[in-house]
Amino acid sequence: MTPTDVQRYYQESDDELAQRYVKDEAFLSPSYCAAALAHRYTLYPFIREFVDFQAWRGRRVLEIGCGQGADLSQFAAAGAHTFGCDLTPKHCEISRRFTEVVTGGTVPVVQANATRLPYASESFDLVYSFGVLLLVEDLDGAIAEIHRVLKPGGRVITMFYNRQSLHYYVKTLYYYGIVCDLEQLLGPRRLVDWFTDGFGYPRTYHQTPETLRQAFARFAIDDLIVRNLTPDQLPLIPFDDYPPEFWSWMASRLGFYLMLKGRK
Repeated sequence: MTPTDVQRYYQESDDELAQRYVKDEAFLSPSYCAAALAHRYTLYPFIREFVDFQAWRGRRVLEIGCGQGADLSQFAAAGAHTFGCDLTPKHCEISRRFTEVVTGGTVPVVQANATRLPYASESFDLVYSFGVLLLVEDLDGAIAEIHRVLKPGGRVITMFYNRQSLHYYVKTLYYYGIVCDLEQLLGPRRLVDWFTDGFGYPRTYHQTPETLRQAFARFAIDDLIVRNLTPDQLPLIPFDDYPPEFWSWMASRLGFYLMLKGRK
């Protein structure tokens, strides 16, 4: 899967991120943006807790793969000097418009590949990327670029999919692969990719805590947590039969997201 394949998939997609869930509001209207933010941080409250947008006020922040602009808008709203880049022209424009609707200001967003960032060395206090670097085949090249553009002592915050999650083993490999017998039809590689985020999805590179630590060996790792376990990830298990505390405990060990903080 090349950068061109990923770019084509997202450029041609008509199912823009929060549009999957926010269907009754005009796209990029104030009510749509408010609903998209409410949905994101209600479903994934650990993003705010882990990232702490307010902590970056007055500092230079770059988001790689800003997509629709939800998290980008929160850095800007918190008072960070915010910059964004994305692989597709469409999502660059969507991120600009989303952020402008939310904050009333503008954020510079440019089209760029994660392995060739168009920014000066040692120019950012934080590089942030949520669920984007997992699409990059040359991950080491992208991490080298993040390291290059960070100031000494600068931070990286990122999210990858967890290869040791219940989502990966129970939903994808067991339920869709064996129960639904789709591995025979799709093959093991396409099964994993398509049942990660949807039909036709590009190649994804799942990580484990250990492989992620190895990938970010250039950095001092400050934190590495596991989060995100929702009922749709376990289609054969009655969620309501178990208390919420049990699922929180499970999510911290077998959740779908690996979230890393590192320091240059």
